[in-house]
Amino acid sequence: MKDDNFLKEHNARHMWHPMAHPGESLAKPPVIVTEAEGVRIRDVDGKEVIDAVGGLWNVNLGFSCQPVKDAIAAQLQRLPYYSTFRGTSNDAAIELSWMLREFFAPDGLSRAFFTSGGSDSVEVALRLARQYHKLRGNAGRVKYLSLKKGYHGVHFGGASVNGNANFRTA
Repeated sequence: MKDDNFLKEHNARHMWHPMAHPGESLAKPPVIVTEAEGVRIRDVDGKEVIDAVGGLWNVNLGFSCQPVKDAIAAQLQRLPYYSTFRGTSNDAAIELSWMLREFFAPDGLSRAFFTSGGSDSVEVALRLARQYHKLRGNAGRVKYLSLKKGYHGVHFGGASVNGNANFRTA
């Protein structure tokens, strides 16, 4: 790993940070987090704080949760990845989709669509909503409702339906 000075110098110089103007990122570089354990994160200068948003709302069991790390390591040893596109599947995705169906059965959900993150999930939801209405003969239903001050991701569709203008203006 490069040293602290390298990280600080190159933080916003070669990387675009989502939802931020590149000039603002250069003028006031984002915090560089280098370690995490449980609910605490530590930055490049050693300052430790509680991460109240859990990464970006996806670390709800805490950072470095040993059972999660063990499950990831075991899966990586067996099958690190395989696509579910165009006629292929994998055992882990099938088993997880069944578990999710069981868990969400009271809500009427019967299928899962796996994505790589929240922004991808919002894009898929927007597309599925359009497809649903198109297949029902309502192809003209193309408007979406979103939460006022809501955040719906960094992809084009999610950013377009964000309810917070701060996420759309830059």
